[in-house]
Amino acid sequence: MAAQQVSISREAVVRLADTELLDLNAAIRNALDEAYLDWPNEAGFSNLDEHRGPIELPIRGRIPSWAAGSLFRTGPGANKIDNTSNGTLHISHWFDGLAHIHRFDIIAGIDGVEARVFYSSRRQCDRFIEHAQKSGIHDLITFAQRSDPCIGLFSKIASAWMVAQPGRETKKVENVGVTVQLDVPGLAPATRSEAQPQKTVWLGTDCHLLREVDGHTLEPISFAQQDDIHPELDGQLSCAHVQRCPTTGDYFNININAGHPATYKVFRVSAATGETEILATINRSDVPMAYIHSFFLSQHFVVLRVPSSHIALDGISILWKRNVMDAMKPFDKSKKNKWFIIDRLRGRGVVAEFETEAAFFFHTVNCFDKMYLDREDDVGKWSISCDTIEYPNMNILRSLYYEVLLNQDYKARAIWGIEDKVRDTLPRLTRWKFTLPLHHPIPPQVPPSRVSKLHHRLKAVTEGLGRKLRETADTVVAVVGAFSSVVLSLLRPELTFQQVPLEEGLQEDRNDEQRFQATTSTFSHGKEVFMPESASSINIPSPHVGELPTINPAYHTRPYRYVYSLAMSGRSTLVDTIVKTNLVSRVVLQWNNPLGHTPGEAIFVQRPGGVKEDDGVLLSVVLDGFNKTSYLLCLDAWTMCEMGRAEMDFAVGFGFHGVHAPDIPATTTSESSGESEEK
Repeated sequence: MAAQQVSISREAVVRLADTELLDLNAAIRNALDEAYLDWPNEAGFSNLDEHRGPIELPIRGRIPSWAAGSLFRTGPGANKIDNTSNGTLHISHWFDGLAHIHRFDIIAGIDGVEARVFYSSRRQCDRFIEHAQKSGIHDLITFAQRSDPCIGLFSKIASAWMVAQPGRETKKVENVGVTVQLDVPGLAPATRSEAQPQKTVWLGTDCHLLREVDGHTLEPISFAQQDDIHPELDGQLSCAHVQRCPTTGDYFNININAGHPATYKVFRVSAATGETEILATINRSDVPMAYIHSFFLSQHFVVLRVPSSHIALDGISILWKRNVMDAMKPFDKSKKNKWFIIDRLRGRGVVAEFETEAAFFFHTVNCFDKMYLDREDDVGKWSISCDTIEYPNMNILRSLYYEVLLNQDYKARAIWGIEDKVRDTLPRLTRWKFTLPLHHPIPPQVPPSRVSKLHHRLKAVTEGLGRKLRETADTVVAVVGAFSSVVLSLLRPELTFQQVPLEEGLQEDRNDEQRFQATTSTFSHGKEVFMPESASSINIPSPHVGELPTINPAYHTRPYRYVYSLAMSGRSTLVDTIVKTNLVSRVVLQWNNPLGHTPGEAIFVQRPGGVKEDDGVLLSVVLDGFNKTSYLLCLDAWTMCEMGRAEMDFAVGFGFHGVHAPDIPATTTSESSGESEEK
């Protein structure tokens, strides 16, 4: 359809660093004054239909042709199931909403300037609905569905036994739809239609399951499990957000197994070969099972942060409670976050660990590392920066029950009507920086699988030889043991223990940072690991930053400047605008959206050949709460002004996450992330 040439640009709202506290207090006041009563968002949570399409959408303004590709979005759709044996089943928590995937096809126009947009969507939970209508959901694990008080003790025990069975049939009806993952290595597609694009589409969630979806029709195809790619990945939980190496395409995630103690396995799947390597295994009584939504990846390390969202009985309580929320222990400020730094290039496993104060987070933003020479003691060191959107406790989870989001029976007041709870429910961006000693130059990249296989081969040979010689002479055993130690030390060089000062640049942030003394800790297998000093060097509060953060993907694992997120300024029970935050100058540009227009995650699409970090557009699905209709918004990522929108005459549910699969791969000559001013 021809675009309507109507000017829709509104200047972005500019906020400076010195207004952070002022704007935070204004957001708290908005919530306490119940400003959210004037911000309708009910249409984004209920009565949502699928549109198998494709439907061509009218465009207002302009969407550039170079943004051509497919935007996949996933998240909750309907929040109730009719016609169950007990009547209508009302879903309690937003994270358990019925999975619904959306696809926006942006087609380059004939003129090469303006694009056309087609929309289609499909529910991903028909089997789940059928199961609930026939048998209920007492044999399924949910995130936070409140249990039926009529279910007795025997039923609880029986359902716990059913969900514990590894081969249970109910895995075919799981409700999976938090993230979209393309081309997962190690998993062959179950089927492919002639019309399906080359990329395979998978939906992920915070467990070991993935659902394959036909990328063209959006039809659910099959399930896969992490133990399909490696038999030792037999844990029940995982991170919905995986990490991909921007250079190799290798796939990283964490597999978490319940038990005493819980077991964390950090693994990598080679994009080139499909082979899986377990990079590190953490199995200690002082590292409890936790709900973890995401983790970090830098050029040289995987960084696992275990938050204070601990699950009782190291995960076993999930079988009894049948949902993750009720199985979590109450938040305890004394339970610090534990961080593990894992070498992803040389096969050395965990090389450092440290602790920070108790906190909770959903989303990591970015992570980057660098080597530098400390001129004071002439020692080489690593500096690692980890950016997170985090909270001082787990109140945010309570705010996402439907009764709060929809203010049913004024339940929003339980969160947004108490000042301390409002303050704790608003997110902030924190950059954690720490240093550790560098004792060996970084060699050319060697796939971890080769290092690990060589390590195990040499270990087996030397230990086998040692066993034979032990029967003959103790002196020979000592020689063999020494040889074995030398060989293994070459493959896994140990860190020495010393006090490491903070990076010089952190001294400027001494007023904001939390500092921790260096200590050592012993793993279950006896290996000591260096625990460096750490500090929080950036701390940006709401609404200058928000949830569902995204960046220009070309800057993944590298120093960067801009983060795009959904701000919570107290005007809505969810989010209320899109903000662009400059992490260097702390200048914020805010999309100047109309009242009641609630955005979804903003996906950055880089302009082909773009040089600047913010040279591109943001794509976001927005709900007009007053008219109960949605539109695909296209924002200029530089100015945060609207360029165009593709409009629908129906509402699209508030989603979680998405991905843009471009028709033309973006290339860039990136700018330096120096100290220049905001454009």
